[in-house]
Amino acid sequence: MATSEANKTKAFNVYPNPAKGEFFIAGKPTLNQGSVKVELIDISGKTIKAFERKKNSVEAVSTSNMPKGVYLVNISENGNVIQTDKLIVE
Repeated sequence: MATSEANKTKAFNVYPNPAKGEFFIAGKPTLNQGSVKVELIDISGKTIKAFERKKNSVEAVSTSNMPKGVYLVNISENGNVIQTDKLIVE
């Protein structure tokens, strides 16, 4: 499956990847006004950041205080993970 095809099935777009200073989480415009929980998890499994955001918004997330490395971006709704993306921070 091509990258563009994979992105069509995701409810959220996490970009740019790799991230330098910040990255964005963009929800599809068709999503409702509800909220989701976002967790940034480092390679050891430790939660680095956790916050709530609106589903259909675009929000910047700062990586300036995060060490360079690979992280997981977990997006969950009502306690269920609905999407996980790998993020590289440079």
